[in-house]
Amino acid sequence: MSRGIFDFIKNEPAYSSLQKKWHIELCRFDQFWYDLIIDPPDEFDTRAMATKYLKNLKSEVKKSLDKRFVYFVATRKRVRFSIKKPPKYLFFRDFVDVYLEIGREKERKKIRIDMRAAKREYGTRPKVQVTERIISFTYSPTLKISMSVHDFLDKFSISLGFESEIKYVGYTENPFDRPINKPHLGLSRVFYKTDTQDLDTFVCYNLFKVLTVTEENSGPIMFCVANSVIDEVGVEQEGKLIEKLFIQYFNAEAQEANKSSERGELSNSLNDLMSNFKIKSISVHYEPDSESDYLLFGSRSVPASHSHNFTCVSNNGQVEINKN
Repeated sequence: MSRGIFDFIKNEPAYSSLQKKWHIELCRFDQFWYDLIIDPPDEFDTRAMATKYLKNLKSEVKKSLDKRFVYFVATRKRVRFSIKKPPKYLFFRDFVDVYLEIGREKERKKIRIDMRAAKREYGTRPKVQVTERIISFTYSPTLKISMSVHDFLDKFSISLGFESEIKYVGYTENPFDRPINKPHLGLSRVFYKTDTQDLDTFVCYNLFKVLTVTEENSGPIMFCVANSVIDEVGVEQEGKLIEKLFIQYFNAEAQEANKSSERGELSNSLNDLMSNFKIKSISVHYEPDSESDYLLFGSRSVPASHSHNFTCVSNNGQVEINKN
């Protein structure tokens, strides 16, 4: 299905004459640990792997309803495997203790993993080895499963009680370039103010579904239609507007210098929606489909949560963000 496949709807008076509102919700989320992009481990070219994945994703998105990626740059507590205390199985049991080092102080924490399901699936319990960033489970000379420390914690649903702080919001058509492979001022600002001995940095790519909903009692027919299928608001304008919404909502310190101009651009976009498309307000629901700690997002202005809900309107030319 290509973008604008039902674009005739936007020109029908029964639709175009009605007062409307936008509802924006998350439809896809992908997260990358930036450390593995800029400094791949010896045994894996994680930069090339991430770039290939994102190129394929961009291609699939382009072929379907074509959207722009809105990305978050976030930080959370630094976690590494302990080299000084390697993984160790309990005597006569299929449980293995894995040791972590957390933050600048390298506080040690023991994690106990149940390997019984893996043993049933593969017929043997694996040899478990770690480097600082990678854990490997070797079942045979031809079967070895490796993952990063953060993927390990996420996969095994291990909560360390940390949250991710949004430090920057941006948008891109090409996620394989921006922000991971090209010079990026916003990312540089984040790193300048980030203690990399205490925090790890992640790039989180989001794709959103934008629904146009006609208001009740505005006409005999009610519409609820994805903007991408009627292409009423073009893909560039749609992507930039979503970016501006999240910039204002999270209010990240790294974007403080451009806060006024970003707010002005958002105000102009809201006025354009109202003047040209009769779209009076926007509601946003951001909730990744997981309760993982890695999706517990907050900022200096917003408490950490798995779910973020807010509305945005232009009131006499002023942007109003109402956090629910």
